[in-house]
Amino acid sequence: MESVRSAEQQAKQSLAQFSSDGKTFEQHKREEQRRLDELERQKEQHARHLNASTSYSTEYDHSYQHLHKQREDATKAAQDAQKALRNFAGGKTFFEEQLEEKKRLQELERQKEQSTKDGFAKNNFSSPDFDHAYVHAKELAQVEKEAEEKAKAALLNYDQHDVSHEYVMKNGLKVPKHATGTPNGRLHQWGEAGSLELY
Repeated sequence: MESVRSAEQQAKQSLAQFSSDGKTFEQHKREEQRRLDELERQKEQHARHLNASTSYSTEYDHSYQHLHKQREDATKAAQDAQKALRNFAGGKTFFEEQLEEKKRLQELERQKEQSTKDGFAKNNFSSPDFDHAYVHAKELAQVEKEAEEKAKAALLNYDQHDVSHEYVMKNGLKVPKHATGTPNGRLHQWGEAGSLELY
């Protein structure tokens, strides 16, 4: 379907390029149709004028019927050509598809606006528990709060876990179990009596 549409578009562009006055295929087609319609109208007007100026004759009746039949045949041929083009293009011409797409997008936009209006009316006139955005935000806040509480509990457990097995006493000082060497303690001359500095 897409390839047919692109082929149709390329054909129209190439026809527009090769026309001497820069008109597109569609414009040429419309002008040709207008010209044929004008000729048809002039023929009918001439036939009416002829009928008004002369007496009724079977010859005129035949020419009028022939003219009418020609017009019907031309209209039917144009309709058949359009139908064949539609069948070839998947049932719709490119322009009809564009129009349908535009209508579909307008309908979607209208539905969005209606949904927004309904949501606004719902917010103004009903409980916030029925507003989906509010409920969703409330649920997210609850999940975040629970995650924060779990993180705090995990930190608290880590802070409170027993670390006494990780330290040993060396020279009267508590040092990490895996530390190398022997710590030496000495009192600062300006410090308090109980303060030690490790080297």
